[in-house]
Amino acid sequence: MLTKLIIENIQSHKHTVTNFKSGINAIIGPSGTGKSALVRSIIINLTNQPAQMQSQLIRHGEKGYCITTEDDRNNSITRKKAPGINQYIVNDNVLEAVNKSVPVDVQDIFNFTEINYSSQLSGAFLFHFTSGEIGKYINSIVDLDIMTNCLSNIEKRKNKESRNIEQLEKELTEKETELERYAGLSDMVKDIKKLKKLDNKKNTIIKLISNLKKLYGQYIECKQKHTVGIPTMPEKLLAEYQAIDQKIVLLSEYSDLKDLYDNGNKHLQQMEKELKRLTPDNICPLCGKEGINR
Repeated sequence: MLTKLIIENIQSHKHTVTNFKSGINAIIGPSGTGKSALVRSIIINLTNQPAQMQSQLIRHGEKGYCITTEDDRNNSITRKKAPGINQYIVNDNVLEAVNKSVPVDVQDIFNFTEINYSSQLSGAFLFHFTSGEIGKYINSIVDLDIMTNCLSNIEKRKNKESRNIEQLEKELTEKETELERYAGLSDMVKDIKKLKKLDNKKNTIIKLISNLKKLYGQYIECKQKHTVGIPTMPEKLLAEYQAIDQKIVLLSEYSDLKDLYDNGNKHLQQMEKELKRLTPDNICPLCGKEGINR
């Protein structure tokens, strides 16, 4: 139970101490003597409301106020507000950085809410509420507002995810359109594999021709010097050398194939880079399968 109220610099009160007794307490006096200021001080101290009007209640010429309430269990709550000071002091425990809400420590002592008071011009409790306000208030009493908030949050999440799905579907359509440009990519891969095989054959032939040229050079050198280094079977070497012209023709053809392979390989690398960009998670956007063979 509230037993004492001490206020400083609230409206007409410079420093006022009011003691309360158990039962009903009445504050009487002429108009303008500060009766309403006492009630406002209790409300400010126990609810921290109305936050937007507290600065207007400061006594003229003063820079801040101090309100203290005490109960029959020796609890003390002090609300201070001044330039550079915005705090509660609960049983000598200082609570800084007070916002618009009332600290839990204060609520635990008095459990004082808007249901416990009304202003001078307030209507009858609940009767002046709209049906929506009454429902909201009753829901808060029986904790149905928790379910309402949950449903509201679910609806918000649902709408957000729906927008995300629409955006992803739009992006998927764009990616599918881009991938249509690479419809023949698998055929190009097959062609490049063939070119790689031809390139290997070409390298083998080039090596063979190089060996034949070297061997034929040795033969000509030995023949000119009439040394014993002349191979015992020059006719076979001569026949092989005569086949060099045919090999050179093949080499030319393989050289053309090599150019074709290089160009194809370069184009394939560009396609692979583009494919990686379009499928960073390695999942085909057309069939949905994971593990694209790059």
